[in-house]
Amino acid sequence: MRQTVVWALVLTVLMVFAAVATAQVVLPEKYKDTAVILADWLLDNQHSEVPSWPFPWDPTRTDVGITMDIARVLNQMSGLTGTPVYATAAEAAADFWISTNIIRDEATVAGWLWDIGGNVATYGWEDGAFDKVQHAFAGSYWPTKGEHAEVRGGTISLCGAVVRPLAGLLTFGDAYSDAIETVMDWLYTDLDDKMPASGDSPLRAYLGAQTLTDNDADGLIDVEYQLWGSTRQSAGQNARLLATLLDLGQEAEAIAIANWLLDVMWDEERGSFQTLFDINEGSCMTFEEYQDYSDINARTAYGLFRAYEETADERYRDYAVRTLDWLLETEMTVVPTGSGVQTYFTKASVYGNHIIVVSLAKGYEVTGNASYLAAALTTADFLIGQMDDPFTGFDSNAWSVQEVLEALVALMELES
Repeated sequence: MRQTVVWALVLTVLMVFAAVATAQVVLPEKYKDTAVILADWLLDNQHSEVPSWPFPWDPTRTDVGITMDIARVLNQMSGLTGTPVYATAAEAAADFWISTNIIRDEATVAGWLWDIGGNVATYGWEDGAFDKVQHAFAGSYWPTKGEHAEVRGGTISLCGAVVRPLAGLLTFGDAYSDAIETVMDWLYTDLDDKMPASGDSPLRAYLGAQTLTDNDADGLIDVEYQLWGSTRQSAGQNARLLATLLDLGQEAEAIAIANWLLDVMWDEERGSFQTLFDINEGSCMTFEEYQDYSDINARTAYGLFRAYEETADERYRDYAVRTLDWLLETEMTVVPTGSGVQTYFTKASVYGNHIIVVSLAKGYEVTGNASYLAAALTTADFLIGQMDDPFTGFDSNAWSVQEVLEALVALMELES
């Protein structure tokens, strides 16, 4: 009861704020000030050997998904604050990954060292295997790994090696159009394996990852469409791809994924989206113990708002609104603090809550619903509050720093 009363008071204040501000949102300076602190931290904490950022659980490894997420928000910060050094760092990261880690052709990768199942070596390719991974980024890169130099990882993730890099490169305008066109090609090859129909449905969505294997130890790479033993389509990954496809001008492909989300992944009884479709089981699922359904639903709502903006189809807007309302009604925890109210969704962590801020900001932009703006601000306050607690993400985890910065940038963009 107390949580409901506290949130009602916050919402009343924000509704008055929204009415006064009309279409113009004016944010307290703390959001911009914190964003600058985080962006500066990212500049100071690149990997020591390459213009990239380390993987949180292996600081010797760099990751293209994390790095290009950082490049994207640094580019956005450069535009919002007029600070060229942010764009310069983003460009250096993009140049590094494009020059060293796009799987362009067999001659390019012939001398690469790959970590395949813990065995670092140069490999050849089974017949037809190379064509399946060609044009993606090698997702992981170690400048040095043991006695080896320049080692690539053996997982080609839909999000990490294709979608997130594309989203980052798009923030540079036309500067990397050749690289964008190259990586886009991955999305249109080997579709029977990459993008199978969901069970008996004719609707198709991408699987989560390709795994490079050498199960027979013959020194030739084969490709499996699975990750950690499962063959699944992810609502969150496909919703993220939806938005990127729209940015790429691929409307028909984006809308096909939007329709897959509505017709395959929506759970009417729960009033939200399931998180995975298991190809082997032929059914949807959500693992409650992972506690990732809030952020996946937020990503899905964001993608559907983008689809609505592109097509004016009210069905996409309606499902996005229903999803955000479900998040506010069932997944939000209100925490009164000495400096005001904070909120988080499902679990009290940076991961997941940052994309909810982004989605709520988009929901407010599209609908004008003040409750979305209120929750976006109080959840951003929760994220900022983690900086003052013993939370290791802000000491050594560039991924979490990027996520909080992404949330703050989404709010700052409401002012522009």
